[in-house]
Amino acid sequence: MDTLLRARSRRWVSGLLLVAATAGIAGCVGILEGEPDVKTDPPPVQTETADHGMRLPRLSHAQWEKTAQVFLHLTDAPISMLRQDTIPEDGFETDDHARSIDKTLVHDYRTEAEKLADKEVDDDGAFAKFTSEAGEGDVPTRLRRLITVAWPRAYRRPLTTDEVDRYVALGLAEPGYATAMDDKGKLQAALRLLLRITMQSPHFIYRVEFGDPAAEVQQGKYRVRPLTAREYATRLAYTLFDAPPDDALIAAVAADGATFDVGKLLDDPRAAATLLRFHKALYAVDASRSMIKDPGKFPGMEGLGIDAAKEAELFLDDVVKNGGSLRDLLLSRTTFVNKRLASIYGLPLDNITDNDFSPAVLPTERAGILTRVSWTGNEADLFERSSILRGVYITRKVLCTTLGAPPQGAVEGAPKAPPDLVSNRDKVTFRTGEVACAGCHQQVINPNGFAFEGFDAIGKFLTEEKGLKVDASGETSLDGKRVAFDGARDFLETAAEADQTHGCYVNHLSSWALGRPLADFERTDALPTVQRSVRDRASVRVTLAALLSAPSFRSVVREVP
Repeated sequence: MDTLLRARSRRWVSGLLLVAATAGIAGCVGILEGEPDVKTDPPPVQTETADHGMRLPRLSHAQWEKTAQVFLHLTDAPISMLRQDTIPEDGFETDDHARSIDKTLVHDYRTEAEKLADKEVDDDGAFAKFTSEAGEGDVPTRLRRLITVAWPRAYRRPLTTDEVDRYVALGLAEPGYATAMDDKGKLQAALRLLLRITMQSPHFIYRVEFGDPAAEVQQGKYRVRPLTAREYATRLAYTLFDAPPDDALIAAVAADGATFDVGKLLDDPRAAATLLRFHKALYAVDASRSMIKDPGKFPGMEGLGIDAAKEAELFLDDVVKNGGSLRDLLLSRTTFVNKRLASIYGLPLDNITDNDFSPAVLPTERAGILTRVSWTGNEADLFERSSILRGVYITRKVLCTTLGAPPQGAVEGAPKAPPDLVSNRDKVTFRTGEVACAGCHQQVINPNGFAFEGFDAIGKFLTEEKGLKVDASGETSLDGKRVAFDGARDFLETAAEADQTHGCYVNHLSSWALGRPLADFERTDALPTVQRSVRDRASVRVTLAALLSAPSFRSVVREVP
């Protein structure tokens, strides 16, 4: 019987995908399930058309779990074993380009859907809670009522009468329904199949956004179609909470329309957690957790990355929750340290323990997240700081200056520094002095990295290196002008006032929220938010609220060929 049920479930899922095709979304969802004897690979999932913005983004695994939690009335979100998505090298985990579906994920969806459905049906308490919405009556009546009430939580929209009819028919046709001994068994058999189907359905796995075609307008080379109230509420909820919208949010968005105040959603602790996750990704906090240093040169630093990541997380959380701005992210000296970090920072060790993190103020040579151990130590190797890694990061992530790929074999073919060169800066300058490298390195990468030359491979501040004074001076390009600096703090204080830096940050945050690299329309749409960040010192929460209220986030945007 179980084998038969699995085979029927596979066929019905394929049938539902055909139903999806009639709704106009088959080209964007691919094949999530097929017959057992299919030997060829499924076609690639098309998450983007030639028109920028016309996507049906796939839910992240966390979003899939929380959608299942809401749908099934679970106390906690289930922990699934779905195949991990790949994060683009220059993107974020929210980038829907990376959320492809392959055979492994198809199998994982089926396994998790079957597991959750079986648990929901076989656990008497869970089954009673889920079916409490079915009311009284015979089984077909109760099944129809339950589908009408519960399934909109799964698909984030009401079901059509035709869809309800099809689901009822599927449940009643399940062989276990006919052989069940009582009404409870019949309802269990029908729901076991329907729950399995639903949590593998493209309507469950994808966020469907078509917008309001009647309100579409032309803006230059773009067609802008506003999202419906339900679609906008859904996009907001998944962006801020990683969960589907509740009825209250949908009703509030529908009632207020364009005047809906997104800012009040930022008071939710889940939104603060999302902002923290974005900043941890932008500043490579989780990557720093696994940093390793040579124990001979840096004794006692085993596990330093764990301490450094914890400090960075506490600092970023403090900025987010207390109304901090980009300037605070780049310049604040407030921190939280244990004894090992306090020692690296040269802070007094009084009342500082090995494991507890206490509030502290960093020395004046430091400023913001980019002078913490988490960043300076991560942008380094086992023995030495890496001016090149630091320079590339600053160039791409802080200033958003485009860098081309290095020539093939550039690293392996770089000349070895002669032994008479003592300082790290001199060695880097020598190794990147070839004509093929000099353009990017001498003018852009190296100067931005040399600003942080005063921090060694574990982030300790240095004024001398092998008897020579550390040189952290240079020039960089900000807002189209060459600007001189002397040290990391001076560099960051100048960068924190530049439109370019604020624009870069806002574009990163917008890309995170939209789940894709930005189009020209979206960059232009973000300019007022950039100016608020520069002029009004807007907090990161206010900045995000402004982006979530902007037309590019509230619309489906298509570029006209």
